[in-house]
Amino acid sequence: MKTNLKSNAGLFWVIGVIVASMVVFVYLLLSDAPRTLPKISLSYFVSEDEIVQSIEKRLHLELLDANQFWIGIEPDKKEQHLVVQKLVELLGKKTPFKAIIADKELQLTNDEMKMLGVTEVHSVKEEIFQLGEKIEKFELEKTPYVVITASIYSTSMLPGNPIHKLKSKNPLNATTFSMAYFTVDLEDEKKLLFNCNTEDHSGIKDWGCFVVNKARTVRRKLNLQNPKPWIGLMDMSGEHDYVLLLKKK
Repeated sequence: MKTNLKSNAGLFWVIGVIVASMVVFVYLLLSDAPRTLPKISLSYFVSEDEIVQSIEKRLHLELLDANQFWIGIEPDKKEQHLVVQKLVELLGKKTPFKAIIADKELQLTNDEMKMLGVTEVHSVKEEIFQLGEKIEKFELEKTPYVVITASIYSTSMLPGNPIHKLKSKNPLNATTFSMAYFTVDLEDEKKLLFNCNTEDHSGIKDWGCFVVNKARTVRRKLNLQNPKPWIGLMDMSGEHDYVLLLKKK
């Protein structure tokens, strides 16, 4: 009897340690994820045109007077390029952009830059303050412009990234759209460029954790049999900041 009690006590202790570890892990995962406000719920889209039309419809009032933008993409997700092209076309319809700046780190091909209408190329990370002087002038003169860069540079979720550094030194009121890969299952999560790693001290963890957690919260609602090729949603992450989770099936 005593042996059984000791055995059970040992088993309960092991289970308790495992449960406590899981609770701590989940707490770290969720407490580190920035809070956002849903703007487009889980949806299915026929095309890139329908995606950007949905954005315009949902943010019609917010975009009425907006003509300065940062658009972030994930360098390894080429399917996002056409979404960017359609978004730039839509946003510039009212007032054509005087400058469409591409980040050198994206390593866009000449054909891709032509497709996106790029007028100049800069290294957003390495030339951030030189670029900031140009953007400050654009902002003061109300000049319509777009910066196309990596999502980790455009998002409002990472306090040490280039756009935050610019905001600390220059007046910057641009609207931002940062795109991420929408994972539909655990296998899909392996395709994420930036993982949710609680041990990561590079400053990118918050982005990775938000992306994976947001996808998981809606996963049970997914209908992968829907014939439309695009799945997506959009959240508001700041005053003029939006995150798009997208996947082309």
